[in-house]
Order: sequence, then C-alpha cells, then structure tokens
Amino acid sequence: MRNVTAIVLSIGEKTTERAIESLKKQSLPPKEIIAIENVAPFHKALNLGASKVKTEFFVQVDSDMILDRTCLEDLRRSMRHNVGVVIGHLRDLITGRVVGVKLFRAGCFKGHQFKDVMSPDTTFADEILKDGWKTVFALKFSGKDEIKWHTFGEHRPEYTNLYTYCKFILEGGRYKTRKDFAGIRWHIENLRDSGHDKSLIAILALAQGVLIVEDKDGLRPFQYSKDVEFLERFLIAAGGSEAETPIFKAPVNFKPEEVFSDNYKLGAEFRRKNSAVSFERYVGQLLKNTRDTSALIALFGLCHGLFADDKEANNAADGYSSIQYNLLRKWITEWITRYLSVGRRHAIKGDLGGIIWYFSQLADTKYSDSLISQIFLAEGMFTAGSEDVSGRSVAASGYFDFLEDFMKGGGTCDIKSDDRCHWVQARRDIP
Repeated sequence: MRNVTAIVLSIGEKTTERAIESLKKQSLPPKEIIAIENVAPFHKALNLGASKVKTEFFVQVDSDMILDRTCLEDLRRSMRHNVGVVIGHLRDLITGRVVGVKLFRAGCFKGHQFKDVMSPDTTFADEILKDGWKTVFALKFSGKDEIKWHTFGEHRPEYTNLYTYCKFILEGGRYKTRKDFAGIRWHIENLRDSGHDKSLIAILALAQGVLIVEDKDGLRPFQYSKDVEFLERFLIAAGGSEAETPIFKAPVNFKPEEVFSDNYKLGAEFRRKNSAVSFERYVGQLLKNTRDTSALIALFGLCHGLFADDKEANNAADGYSSIQYNLLRKWITEWITRYLSVGRRHAIKGDLGGIIWYFSQLADTKYSDSLISQIFLAEGMFTAGSEDVSGRSVAASGYFDFLEDFMKGGGTCDIKSDDRCHWVQARRDIP
C-alpha cells in the first residue's frame, strides 16, 4: 500500500521542516517527499508537484500542517476505486476544523489541472466528477476527545494580522465563487465563538472577501496592502471620536438592498470618525443575530463601507449587486424551495399539527425573514395538489424575482391573517 508520494508546498515559511518531520513519522511512510518551493500562485505549485509524481497517489501537504502519525494510512484506506480525492479535516485554533489535507489520485491530473480561479480545488473536483471521480471526506473517531474526531492533523500557521486578513479575505471570495451563503454564515459564527484574539479581523476580512470581483487564484505570498494597514491603525491604534453606538434592529420589511446601503453608510461614518470602539460594539450586535439574514447583509454592507476610499453612492450599489447575484439569489432560492417543500409535504400527509408547529416556530422568531418563510410555507400547502415543486429550482428562482419586486415596494406589510391565504393563493400563477 506504500504507493503515496508527499508533495510539500512552501513559499519560504519557517514551519516547512516541521511539516516534513511529521511526514517522516507516518505509520504509512510516503514513498517519496517532493518539496515545491517558492512557486506561486497555489495552482501553479500544485500542478508542478503533480507532474513529478510517479506513484498512484499523492498527498498535498502545506508548510503550516502537522500531520497525525496515522494520517496517510487513514486517508489511503479511505480511497476507493471511484474516488479521485480524499479530504481530511485539520484542527485549527481559530476555526476549529479546516479543510484540510488532501490525497489525490495522480491519474486525475492526466486530463485535468488546477486552474487560475478563486477556488481551484473545488473547480478541479467539479471537473473530475464529470469523468466519474468522486471527492469524499475521510471520517475517524478518536476516542473520547471529540475535538479530534474526523481530523488528521493540525493546521498551525502563525496568525499575524497580515496572515489572518489575507487568508480570510480569500476564504470570503471562495464562498462567493461557490455561491455558498450558508457556508459563510457557518464560518462567521465559528469565528465569533472561537474566542481567538484575531477572530474580529478574520470576520471582517471574510465579509469583505465576499465582495471580491476578480475570479483568480489569490493564494500567493501575502503582502501588506492599504486595507491591512488601515485595519491595524483603526482597530489597534485607534483613538478617534466615539459616538453613541447605533442599535441594530431587524427591519420589519426585509429589504436587503436597503439594509446593505444603510450599513455601508454607517461603515463609512465609522471610518471617517475613526470610531473603533463604537464600530466593534455594533459588529458585536450583528454577530449576536447571525441567524437573521438581514444581520449578515448588514455586516457585508458595514465592511464594504469601512474599507471604501470614496463615499460615492454607487459603491454601495455595486457591493450589493455582488452579493445579490453571487450569494443571495442561490441561498434565497434554496430557502424558498425548502419551505414550499415542507408546506406541500405536510399538506399531502394531512398533518395539520405539523403545519401549526412550523407556523408557531416561525411566528415566535424575531427574524426579518420569518414572515416570508410563513408565506412560502403556506404557498407550499396550496400547491400540494399540483406538480411537485420541491425540486424545481427554476420555479423557486421565479419566486425570488417576485420577492425582490415585492420587497422593493414602499409602505408596510399589512396583510391580515385571513387575507394572507387568498393573497398567497393568487401567487400560484408564478411559474
């Protein structure tokens, strides 16, 4: 089974030798260790390493990894005849678990390579899947210590301000590329709960990364930029005027563009006044409400305004357009589809108790999107006798377009409970 080569990627980090030492201690030693040094960006380094492999499999090891003794053996045992990539999570001080160490089938690189895109690894996985090669995550229970479950080593970089900002702005860009709103919500909440002293910088960078326009591989040696220098001055050496901290309240009418724009202006105001303490307090309010979609949109707008050099109104519009088409549309479409499906399923079963439970749970929340969830739950009930809508993403996309138009309307949403059902039923003409 000793048919694994280790490719160690390094751009001059002091921890490279530590990573190599962890490879030498493996219960399944690699047949060869190949170091790829000072090649950037990431996709070029990995492609170069893959071209040197003579074994059936190779493992990608970054210089900031420390692999558990059985890592290679565990990943190799997880490889199957139809699997192209096996991924193992790593333990990380700031995020808890991260992806990770990867075992590749070398043959997959005969027809494909990592590309110069924001998320080259996921793009590669999508491409080899078309050839029948799956990507799987390895699992492992490690005794009573749940922190070590399903992990195969440590990700232990030096979390400086520069490294933290640059790493997480790229992570935000990757979430945008994958249109993964739920993923970025999870990551923000994980960072919030970590207690790490760099967690705020990581959250701000993650939120700002969502607004990256360029879809290119940005994983290269990190360098100071005006944004990093500004953030250090603002958070660490701040001494500006402190105004009263605004109170975040979820809007009764869920209007994402308005929420983004208002908080963009607020972020620009915090920057202009150098009000770091008030800014951190306000961010703290948003982080307590991450289950509310409007709080996350507010965070994106706030960060965009904080980092903006000029204060022209179209900057806010451009930023909102980015998250609208790269995050919100896919997530809200999935969210609409989910509640349509739940309403339809309970109606078919005649499960009145289940429907009442869902409505009561949604009614008890204070989230700005709970009324919309109730509306589509009811819509699902009314479509129960028609064609299955549970998997119709095109139909849900049509609802999204309607919902955007509806949310842009003025006034308040004053629909009486007995009128709501008639109103929702009238929406059945939406394709």
